Amino acid sequence: KKIGLDNNDPYALMNLITLNPNDEQKGIDIFYDAIIKLQNGYVSDDDLLAMKKFIEKTKLLEMSDSGNLCDMIGTSLMNDSLGAFTNYSAIANSITKEDIRAFAQKYLDLNKVSMIVVHPTSVSSDDIKNNYNNSKYSFTKNQNIKNSAISFCANPKISTNDVSEFLMPNNTHLAIAKSNSDLCAFSWSVDTPPIKPKNPNIPLVLTYMFQKGSEYKNQNELERYKELNGIDAYIDVYGRSIDICANCAPNDVQKTFELMNELLYHPKLTQNDFNQAKKFVKESLLTAQKDASSNLLDKAYPGFFPRKEIMLQTIDSLTLEDVKEFYQHLLKNACSSFVATMPVDKYPNLKNQTINFHNNQPIKFRESIRKLTPIFKENPTPSVIYDTDDLNQAQIYKSYQFPLSGNIEDEAKFELLNTILGGNANARLFSDLRSEQKLAYSVYSNIKQFENTGILTLGILTTTDDKNANVKSYDNVQKSLDGFKKHTDLLSSELVSDKELESAKMILRQKIIGQFQNPLSKTDLILMNMQEPYGIKRIDKYLEAIDKITKEDILNTAKFVFSYNPTISILASEDTINSQMNYLKTQGTVSQV
Repeated sequence: KKIGLDNNDPYALMNLITLNPNDEQKGIDIFYDAIIKLQNGYVSDDDLLAMKKFIEKTKLLEMSDSGNLCDMIGTSLMNDSLGAFTNYSAIANSITKEDIRAFAQKYLDLNKVSMIVVHPTSVSSDDIKNNYNNSKYSFTKNQNIKNSAISFCANPKISTNDVSEFLMPNNTHLAIAKSNSDLCAFSWSVDTPPIKPKNPNIPLVLTYMFQKGSEYKNQNELERYKELNGIDAYIDVYGRSIDICANCAPNDVQKTFELMNELLYHPKLTQNDFNQAKKFVKESLLTAQKDASSNLLDKAYPGFFPRKEIMLQTIDSLTLEDVKEFYQHLLKNACSSFVATMPVDKYPNLKNQTINFHNNQPIKFRESIRKLTPIFKENPTPSVIYDTDDLNQAQIYKSYQFPLSGNIEDEAKFELLNTILGGNANARLFSDLRSEQKLAYSVYSNIKQFENTGILTLGILTTTDDKNANVKSYDNVQKSLDGFKKHTDLLSSELVSDKELESAKMILRQKIIGQFQNPLSKTDLILMNMQEPYGIKRIDKYLEAIDKITKEDILNTAKFVFSYNPTISILASEDTINSQMNYLKTQGTVSQV
């Protein structure tokens, strides 16, 4: 990274390493070992190939985003060499192992390292000293590129007319989207209607086990395969789905498809991996900090998004058979949706490769049915749930649950309402509670949906009890909640301004335009809409709906959303809760988590 804007300013190689307590010196030693190996020329042909694949694919991804593209060109111009951008691929491909060795010897001087290590309070001074003394590095002293002309053409119009849809023989709903980028992106979702796993820890444990390799490759072999073939592939398990995301260059598409099949159909579900996964999940839960938002979700969608306390209560009873049973249930009862975003005009064979891949799938899925599952339950009375922790800032959330019809214009109204309320840096909550009242650095609103239930949440992190700074501002809780009510009342009783509405519309449009520029986010956006009512065309209809929304629509939408009984969730110090208890009782039925 260049430190400064002047041509003569130096560059710095910056690294961030995160480790478990007491492993910091081991991590530093590994980092030093890696540098010394580079200085001694320990780079194999496979290592060099993997690095070049990574560099080239990173460039393709960066060029897909207009902001990153401007940054890349601007950085080249700052160095008086546009050729550093136009000849980037040629430069990367020309790098030899000797070039890397020479660079490491010249610039990666361990005697010039500036390092900061932050330890948790559980690591004592003696631990730090002992770990350091046991290190083998303790007390060790140890281009003329021609400019090229370049031009770009951008088309901000967004349409799904370039997306082809197919229903494959195994009932997979396939979508192939055109792209101008040479990066090929894939998202595959195997999902069922909403289900509550037998044990809430199953999705986390299964995700961990998927990452440990397959029946055919152990974890190291899997990672090496991905590196050598320029493939990024990730697999996640949720309460109702298995999602695989991958990307690669055009020449590596077939190998990527083979890997996606291997990951989905041939996981390595061994007892040893299960034991490791279970241990990892339990340790993660034990060290995870409390969060008021998880209490909110647990109340809003009982059983679907359990709190960590519930997960800890059930982790020990989880068995490998539970995990295998859940995995088999998903494969037998799921629908399959697959999106590929590729440069099919430039490489026509990619379309046939993708179709052939799905023509030869080993199992048949259920037919896709686009509908919202009716799970909405109205909050009978306003309620307050709280928990305590040794915090100097209070986490405060206020949410409104409401039923969704699936109507695209309604959803556009909800999103615009949220954007005006707290969904951007110029929104009402931000301008008032942060800029004017200075109650917090972080204040916002967001809107989410789960099946036929929408939830609009207002959130703030405000200082209430900072003993080190001798601050006791317990009434910031009341000020925050009063501020929330002030703005929901105003939106329910007065028309928003023309400027606010047009600004919110622009923000939503730009968000979708930005997602369409990048093959990865475009793929995810198409997949998300493919599984909703309206299907892929929902994107076009959503953009059309945004333009139709009026100030009166926003007023009526606010009246609808804020007519439902809210749930307030607070995580704060015990002193804060006690001082505010009388006020909280005026906000609804109060209960402790």
